[in-house]
Amino acid sequence: MCGICGIIDHKKVLKASERENLVTLMNKTQAHRGPDDNGIYSDGDITLGHVRLSIIDLSSAGHQPMSYMDRYEIVFNGEIYNYIELRSELEAAGYTFKTHTDTEVIMASIDHFGKKECLSHFNGFWAFAVYDKADNSVFMSRDRYGVKPLYYTTQPGYLIFSSEIKSMLEDKNIKRVANDQAILDYLVNSFVDCEDYTFFNDIYRLPAGSFMHVDRDGNMSIDKFYTLEYKETVSGKTTPSMVKKFRHLFQDSIKLRMRADVPVGSCLSGGLDSSAIVCETARQIDILRNSKADSKSHTDNECKIPGTKSELRSSENSNDYDKTSLEGTTTGKAIYTPSTYSSCYKNSPNDESKYIKMVIDKTGVNGYYTYPTGESLRDDLDNLIYTQDEPFLSTSMYASYSVMKLAASKGAKVLLDGQGADEILCGYRKARVYYIKRLFKSHKFLSAIWESLLYLPYARKKGSSLAADLSMLRQFFGGKADNNDIRREYLDSSFAKMHVKNSYKDNERYLVNDFEKISLPALLRYVDRNSMAFSIEERLPFLDFRLVEYCMKLPLGVKIERGFSKYIMRRALDMPEGIRTRRDKIGFYTPELDWIRKYSDEYRKVFENENFRASRYIDRDKILRDWDKLLEGKDSIGLFRYICLEKWMEIFNVGAAV
Repeated sequence: MCGICGIIDHKKVLKASERENLVTLMNKTQAHRGPDDNGIYSDGDITLGHVRLSIIDLSSAGHQPMSYMDRYEIVFNGEIYNYIELRSELEAAGYTFKTHTDTEVIMASIDHFGKKECLSHFNGFWAFAVYDKADNSVFMSRDRYGVKPLYYTTQPGYLIFSSEIKSMLEDKNIKRVANDQAILDYLVNSFVDCEDYTFFNDIYRLPAGSFMHVDRDGNMSIDKFYTLEYKETVSGKTTPSMVKKFRHLFQDSIKLRMRADVPVGSCLSGGLDSSAIVCETARQIDILRNSKADSKSHTDNECKIPGTKSELRSSENSNDYDKTSLEGTTTGKAIYTPSTYSSCYKNSPNDESKYIKMVIDKTGVNGYYTYPTGESLRDDLDNLIYTQDEPFLSTSMYASYSVMKLAASKGAKVLLDGQGADEILCGYRKARVYYIKRLFKSHKFLSAIWESLLYLPYARKKGSSLAADLSMLRQFFGGKADNNDIRREYLDSSFAKMHVKNSYKDNERYLVNDFEKISLPALLRYVDRNSMAFSIEERLPFLDFRLVEYCMKLPLGVKIERGFSKYIMRRALDMPEGIRTRRDKIGFYTPELDWIRKYSDEYRKVFENENFRASRYIDRDKILRDWDKLLEGKDSIGLFRYICLEKWMEIFNVGAAV
């Protein structure tokens, strides 16, 4: 995992020395992404920069920018997990290699398959830029789902790109002006990273599943190389063959993501996703520790979910699906005990420690804990906002940040995490509501009523009233949720009249929009910035494209059944039974409002500052008048995001659009 940057100056606006000095500063600004090495390449109109976090081939041979065939020069951020298989295929075609890196395999693949065509051969996540000396062009790409970031902007006569926005801001020609539409999305609809624009005017992200070509004359074009196929079927039964295929795809995804020349650990929250990852990782390491070990305790147990028919997992041994070699993994060279990293809250009803302990007891991993507090958030908030580059929605982000900080203190360099599972397996409450609505619309009234009644006890908040429960039921049966008009009440009166362009709630694409627009892109930004701030690579097994494509074509009834979300996953994967059968997981929890209340006077000063920057967007006088009421939590405007927006504008010296 690394950081990349560069300048394409085909109009010859900048001197070579100016480009090199700027790229040097850009490298320095994002050095946290790659503290192990750095480099610059400059030729003609092109200057490329790279900072390296050494994960595969730790030798100096992995230095970037890297050359191949005296034709290609690359800067690459990410991992191509199937590089060993690709390398064998390319060697059979006559290509030779000087390193053991996946970086070199990318360039050979470009030469062999073609620039666009090679991308479909990669299983992994990436953002890279390749300078082709043969035609003086630059080819850039970002992985299928946008796990790795790539930002760009055009200035008069040249293009500049980087892994992080803060790095690009070293170019003093870039104006630091806020994007009104992004801020409206954020404050009213709780959308971030949903489009190609950013919170900075004129700075864009290369879309997921896309590539950019810049020719010798500086002409830029962007095209898609990948489109996720989505097929929605409401009803369907979970069959043993579905369970078997899901399990095999997941196991192979984990096996690929264990390829590294450093130990691979995991985040562990106590929910289904991270628990399944840790259990499967431990199982695979057990197999490596003793290839003759009986692993049936991990693979052949009956997976029965209370309230459903008893379902048996097929009794094949997991080794019959060894489609991926463990060659090139640290686990194949030195057997180690994995470590997990968790965020917990002492004396809190939402603490997940007991579930985390279930996984640790089952697998024997080394478990480490961090305990975020309101005080630590207050102390870390400015750095957290700087880390993220753009505003974020809630303090749940701080739980992830704290886990990465903990992992770095223990020497971790690679972690597995569970992002993507909720989106592909209907893990969110909104997905359940959508499913019940679809049942109702399909005239499956008994199923709709049954699913809603089974889920209601787990969906309601503690202490909620009958009226609140009835309101939730109205959502289930097709009624509209409460609108967000209250959030406009605290906006500047003229700004509040702006139209929010984005809804992403087309009936036939709601779940795929959640994956591509609403939920996942924001989570991927959070994951990347928090992990890379501490020089850690996060790998996401649920976003293996084979698993995603399979799940996106499964019927909704295979993902949600009898009140259980992620139903096929519960049947397919190994985890403690206390976790398999739970329905109350709330995600990354933080006591946000309690933390704000505790340091109320300090957060209030954000709005009392005479140099308040967000006055174009926020009616701070109304917020100050209603401060005590907002701290009671009765008007859920998301007070933290107003704080975050103002502090972001201050930290990055951003002005409002005129």
